[in-house]
Parts: sequence; C-alpha cells; structure tokens
Amino acid sequence: MSKKHKKFKPGKSKKSKSADKQLRETSTQDIITSMNYMLSILNDRGVRILNWDDKSKELGLIKMFKCKPYYAEGIVEPEEVQNE
Repeated sequence: MSKKHKKFKPGKSKKSKSADKQLRETSTQDIITSMNYMLSILNDRGVRILNWDDKSKELGLIKMFKCKPYYAEGIVEPEEVQNE
C-alpha cells in the first residue's frame, strides 16, 4: 500500500507566516539597518545593485532623514558596467 501524501496547498507555510508577522512588526529603522547590512555583504561578494534606468549608477547606502528613508547612488565606472 502506498502512503498518502498531503496535497499541496498554495499559500504561505506556518513558518513563512511567522516570519512575515515578525517582519511586519519590526521597526522601519531596523529593516533599513538590515538592508544596509545585506548590501554590504553583497558588495563584499562583488555583487553590485545597479539602477534599472541608469546603469552608470548603483544603489548605495540607505539612510533615514527626518523619518523618511533615502538611498544614495554611487557612480559606476563605464568599463565596470560593460562587464556586468
């Protein structure tokens, strides 16, 4: 006899629902801090996040200024854009 498998149900698992709830309860400043941390790790790995419309600019630091988030752009050298 074959074992019955649970049917796949689209949607979020209990684990992802819990993570979603925790993230929604996290402060904006903490989320921005973790985004900057992830950007620094990606940068250490050589991954660059480029501006979709202007490939000569890359995403830099994200800062809170007067309760609003802003991002800084860095300039990418032309030969670096061609390689990516």
